[in-house]
Amino acid sequence: MKIVPLCERMEFFDAVVQCLWNEWGKCKNLTLSFWECWVRSSLHPAEVPQTYIAISETATGDMRGEQLLGTVSLWRSDLQSRQDLTPWLGGLYVVPAFRGRGVASALQRYVLRRAASMSIPRLYLMTEHEHFYERTGWIFLGTSPHETGVDVRIYAHDTSDCDEA
Repeated sequence: MKIVPLCERMEFFDAVVQCLWNEWGKCKNLTLSFWECWVRSSLHPAEVPQTYIAISETATGDMRGEQLLGTVSLWRSDLQSRQDLTPWLGGLYVVPAFRGRGVASALQRYVLRRAASMSIPRLYLMTEHEHFYERTGWIFLGTSPHETGVDVRIYAHDTSDCDEA
């Protein structure tokens, strides 16, 4: 598995958009074009926002190809009710066939290291899940209302501790 900025591997752009839309777009009534714009706006090579992908080389007979394993982004904001917190790890998605294989942890470590290299001291994330992010060093800060009407959990991770994720 290797993790690279999506801006360096644009042939995966449509697959990333489709994954994000399938996971979050339909339930929030967001259009596919919304996600295309969202991802396109996070293709900066050296500043926030950025999107990254995990890809794996797979051997198929005599031919070799690469598969999208997952994606994650570094965003300025991911929660309207907490504009005071920035930047955010967001859009962490692993293709179902590759879940439980360490892809999510690897993507988190990569984003934390990239943020540290940009002198960003801390990242935030929001989720409805419990116990997943705690295993990779994220600290629970509290809850906040999401625009969909549910409360979400907010976590923080210092980038100096990026080997914990």
